[in-house]
Amino acid sequence: SLLYLAATILRIASAEKQELLGENDVLQLAATLKELLRREVTLMEIMTAPVNAPQFVGTFSIN
Repeated sequence: SLLYLAATILRIASAEKQELLGENDVLQLAATLKELLRREVTLMEIMTAPVNAPQFVGTFSIN
């Protein structure tokens, strides 16, 4: 199913991935994947947020 495919391609530790793939309760698997994917989305939003340049202007070089 799509849930197992999502669990397979998620970039998580092997032990955590094996635990997900071993889950027989589809609703529990969906809930766990929802948590993991929500965490990933939050991290992606933080990583792609624009940087406010004025906070880097001062006596030090941007480099």
